[in-house]
Amino acid sequence: MSAADSARLEQGPRLLPWLIGAALVLVTLLSRAPAFVMSVVDWDESLYFIMAQQWRAGHLPYTAVWDNKPIGIYAIFAVFQRIFGGGILSMRLAGTSAIVAMALLTWRIARHYLRDQPAVRAELFAGIAGLLVIGTTIPDDGIAANTEIFMESFTLLGMLWALTPVGRIGAGRSIAIGLALGLAFMVKYVAVFDMFAVYAAMLIMPGRLRRGALGVWDMLRLGLLFSVGALAPFLATLGLYAVHGELPAMLSASILSNMRRVAVPVSGHLATRAFHAQMLIFPALYLSLLWLLGEMRHLSHRALPRGPLILGLWFVTSLLGVASGGLYFSHYFLQLLPVLCITTALMLAALFRSPSRALRWAVAVLFLLSLIPMLSRSAADMRRMVEDMGRPPVAGFGLLRDTPAEVAADLNPALAAMPGSEAYVFDGEPILYALLREPLPTKFVFPSFLLSKLLAHTVGIDPLAELNHILAQKPLFIIRRTNPDDQNSSARNLDVYAAMNAALGADYTVWKRYDTMVVYRRKP
Repeated sequence: MSAADSARLEQGPRLLPWLIGAALVLVTLLSRAPAFVMSVVDWDESLYFIMAQQWRAGHLPYTAVWDNKPIGIYAIFAVFQRIFGGGILSMRLAGTSAIVAMALLTWRIARHYLRDQPAVRAELFAGIAGLLVIGTTIPDDGIAANTEIFMESFTLLGMLWALTPVGRIGAGRSIAIGLALGLAFMVKYVAVFDMFAVYAAMLIMPGRLRRGALGVWDMLRLGLLFSVGALAPFLATLGLYAVHGELPAMLSASILSNMRRVAVPVSGHLATRAFHAQMLIFPALYLSLLWLLGEMRHLSHRALPRGPLILGLWFVTSLLGVASGGLYFSHYFLQLLPVLCITTALMLAALFRSPSRALRWAVAVLFLLSLIPMLSRSAADMRRMVEDMGRPPVAGFGLLRDTPAEVAADLNPALAAMPGSEAYVFDGEPILYALLREPLPTKFVFPSFLLSKLLAHTVGIDPLAELNHILAQKPLFIIRRTNPDDQNSSARNLDVYAAMNAALGADYTVWKRYDTMVVYRRKP
């Protein structure tokens, strides 16, 4: 072999990681591009965006607008608003950045697990884990800028730092790992479960603990340093609110309300249905757990048994995080996806090591077939966004082409003509508050806080009294959905709906109709 041929062979593996990383970024951008024309993909992201707007206007979260999430998600949105402007583009860039981070970090963790395989093979199969994260997050509401994708970005960073050092972990790295998990916790509190998996990775990888009493000291030392980093963001938040005299507001909204919510019993049938649906969408991911169990059965016969053990523990802690919310919304399962994608990539890599070409082809075909439910669900979820891309841009709203932007474009001149007037979004899109930039008629801008019995209990308010308070301010416009939620008396506050219907009939007339919303204007 000539020197030139040898140089080309060496250059290939060196370039491959850069090519895979670039491919993961490109695929993320392409898969998220349709969302850039939409002002809202999910109601939750709208609330985070409004909270960040109010924070930048000088109002700490929970004071001018109410929510029960930790402060981290609003801080992320505020930073992106500061850098990229106050428009919806900043939210889309934030969500896309989080998916990029998840894909890249998942790829590198899988690559660490495949370090004993040839470099090209290891990079390619690790790259599959990254691609799976990008694809699987779409059906589980990962196009929206939901809290879970930001939480997982920090969790994955901490796990990568915990896995990769050879030998003992230094003090600085231990604190940094804890800080990454502390930031994840301040985005969504269920990250606390994954702290145990990351801490276990710090302890049980080879060369981390010395023998005997010194090993116990190493364990305590790592735990203390990890805790220092993990507690720092939470303590900083307490200090921020204490300095501003708003600590009771923060504790009530972000801590006590969540205790009320998780105390409400939820039917076990809900969990069964939710997990069954997930398994049907992602069959290969859940089948990989059987392979992982097989790997863990042979731990005593492996030279490096700790890897499968960490993945198994990580799956369990993520599962606890999903279950702890009690409601099993699809975006809750985003916490499970990275570890499942890594396990799936490792399973494929192991099966492809078979000398049988027929078996390798069979594995490839079966894996591709298993992606059909995910791709079908993803296509259905993205169809509405792709349709919006064909609509003309709404004047004054940049790339936005959807109905909320149209409503805001029509309402802004009417509101400007009557300074101090308000628009109230009863059960329409709450992102309208951000697009209108008008005074907020209530702290509870998320419609479900008044309309859902569970969420009204979580907030700790009388929803009918709050609605009457809003109506007493005589908002100039009221926005409603054309297709209201099912009027289920066990879940919905029907007296609130009845009171709104009565107010609209007595004091308002239809001002304008849209495909998904109706705008009412107060009678003169």
